[in-house]
Amino acid sequence: MTWRDVNVNGEDLDRLIDAYFADEKILAANRTPGPISKEPLPGYDGRLFDWLTEMLNYGPPDGPEQAWPIILQLVARAPDERALTFVGSSALEDLVRKSSIAFHDRIVEEASSNPRFRRALSHVLQTEAVSPDLQELIASIRRSRGQ
Repeated sequence: MTWRDVNVNGEDLDRLIDAYFADEKILAANRTPGPISKEPLPGYDGRLFDWLTEMLNYGPPDGPEQAWPIILQLVARAPDERALTFVGSSALEDLVRKSSIAFHDRIVEEASSNPRFRRALSHVLQTEAVSPDLQELIASIRRSRGQ
């Protein structure tokens, strides 16, 4: 699929995922107090982050369906715990908040079989938008991780 000149298939997706994790590191390094520059940071891409935000929050009705396999790839390819936290507290959180009913079974199934997904899921902010049983699943994962 192409969205605003972003192709989330094939080789473009590999480059976008690499850039997504470069973005995470750049953003983390820029969290020091002080004025925020309006200039993009060197190496910042942001297109996949923007695509996921659009698909999960403002995009077409099938946006979450399009985002799900990308989120799973991000979880699988996250280079470290901080990157899993970034995925969990951004794209995965948006999916859980906006589409927890439609994706409930897939989220539960993935959490039961994928330790990396569980770690990312533990960083989803629990709000009223999250179904009670998914809130309990997230709380249970957090307790088991000592969070």
